Amino acid sequence: MSEERMQILEMVRDGKITAEEGVRLLEAVHPKAARAAGAAGTPGAPGASGVDRDDPVGSLANAVAQAIQSGDWKSIVGQFAGSWSGGPMHGLERKREREAGGWEFLTLSEGDHGAFELRPGDSLSVEHEAGSVEAAATAGDARLELEGEATHSFEIYVARKDKDVVVVGHRTAPFAKLPRLKLSVPCIVADVALKTAGGGLTAEAFSVPVHLKTAGGSVRVRGQRGSHVEAKTAGGSIKVDGTVDRIDLHTSGGSIKFEGRTGAFDVKTSGGSIHIDGAELTMGEHTAKTSGGSVHISLARQSSVELEAKTSAGSMAINLPGAEGERSGGRISPRYHGRYNGDGAKLKVSTAAGAVHIDLAEEIAEESEPPSV
Repeated sequence: MSEERMQILEMVRDGKITAEEGVRLLEAVHPKAARAAGAAGTPGAPGASGVDRDDPVGSLANAVAQAIQSGDWKSIVGQFAGSWSGGPMHGLERKREREAGGWEFLTLSEGDHGAFELRPGDSLSVEHEAGSVEAAATAGDARLELEGEATHSFEIYVARKDKDVVVVGHRTAPFAKLPRLKLSVPCIVADVALKTAGGGLTAEAFSVPVHLKTAGGSVRVRGQRGSHVEAKTAGGSIKVDGTVDRIDLHTSGGSIKFEGRTGAFDVKTSGGSIHIDGAELTMGEHTAKTSGGSVHISLARQSSVELEAKTSAGSMAINLPGAEGERSGGRISPRYHGRYNGDGAKLKVSTAAGAVHIDLAEEIAEESEPPSV
């Protein structure tokens, strides 16, 4: 392994840069090395060697995340270097900072899990050092459950400062196995944020803004009702469904899919397909961009859009009845500029390698009135 790549991995290990930043640096220094590292670190993924060949950067991000969780850096560089020691205890350091900063530490009803207090208008953040997080809206009390086998060397705590409440899972020793966090969150909160250094994130049935960020893992938002969804992952897919005011979905390696209805979006992936089914665009600016993959957007019939679409290597199909526009570019690098129902909103769609398909979404049938008796 070159000295530059070793230094990057050491910076991730020591917490000087995030896993996401490490992935990008490794890819910039030597893309082939990034692919090789991903193959070494993601057993069980698609492909004979254990790496998703369509998503090497995402595979590497997952490998970095898994190494953070297990403490086993051989999973990334075992063929080049010896064993790695655990990084600094940032979780413990952050807890001491909160203690000094006047945070109130709340009681969980069953020790390291159970019920805890949330008040109307609280802003809830969940910070997990490594491992997945699942949160679901509930009409009941706030509750935290832990799942996993042979977990050890970790601490869970809940702290409050004014309207900010944090639920934290962190290591207490360099080598630790942390549990999965599952939360029931009352509908009285103002917003919810989920963050993990490595693992999947799931949010279900919320009607408040949700923010999700993981350095390596998939993101799933189910049954969102209104408000804003923001999701970021360095390596993994993002899938959202529901009726959402706005979606901001970014991944460095993986597909993005939305189903339902949204009035605004900004979606980007460095490697993967984009599928948005149910965008009602009447104002503002909206973007769908991928460096490698197809883009399929279905617009609501009442949308009003000025559209710019392009692909550097692929086909293009614009199926919007009554749209006025013109095509340019070559057969394998087509461009399109036009309008559908005016120009209330601006939509830019682009891919470096893949097809572009824009059409009308199927109308969602309204629930019929129950029969009279």
